[in-house]
Amino acid sequence: MEDEAFLATVPPWSGRPDSERALIAPLFERRAMRAGDTLFAPGDRLDGLYVVRSGLVRVSDPDGTPLALVGPGGSFGERGLLADGYAPTRATAVEDGAVLVLPAGRFLALVESDADLRAHFEGAAAGWRRRAARPRSLAETPVSELMSRDPLAIGPAAPIAEAARLMGERGSVRCSWPKRGGCWAS
Repeated sequence: MEDEAFLATVPPWSGRPDSERALIAPLFERRAMRAGDTLFAPGDRLDGLYVVRSGLVRVSDPDGTPLALVGPGGSFGERGLLADGYAPTRATAVEDGAVLVLPAGRFLALVESDADLRAHFEGAAAGWRRRAARPRSLAETPVSELMSRDPLAIGPAAPIAEAARLMGERGSVRCSWPKRGGCWAS
C-alpha cells in the first residue's frame, strides 16, 4: 500500500483511477540502491522502467556526460525500453535510496494497451533523445578537451596583435571576421 500511495503522487500513475493504480502498484519491484551503484550501463538489457522512490540517480551518456539527475518521482529507462530493450545510457545512484522497477514486459504491455501511457512515455523518451543530441555546454566539456597540449607562452609586454599572430600561425585561432592586416579571433 505504501508504494501505491507513492505512485498516486507520480505522473503518469497519479492520473490513473485508484482501482487501476491498485492493480499496477504490486507489479513494481522495490530495489535498494547505494551511492555509486550502477543500475544499468550502455548496452545492458533493461529490467524495466525505473521510478526513483528515494535518493538520487544520475543518468549519463556513454561518454559519461551527465544528462539528468533524477530524484523521487522521476522515471528513467523508457527510452531504451521503447526502442530495442537495451540501455543507451548509464544510470548511477548518487545517494542511497530505492527505486521501483516495473518489469519490461509489464511496462510494454501497459504502454501498448493504453494510449495515454504511451503518449506520456514516448514524450519522455523524445525528451531524453533531445538532451542526448544537444551539444555539450562548456560546463560539461572535459578540461582535457579545453587545454592545449603545447601551450603558447608570450611575454607580458608583447602586444595583443603579436599574440594573435602567433596563435594564428599555430592554428590555435581561426579567422571568423577578417579585417585589414589580420582577423578578429573567434
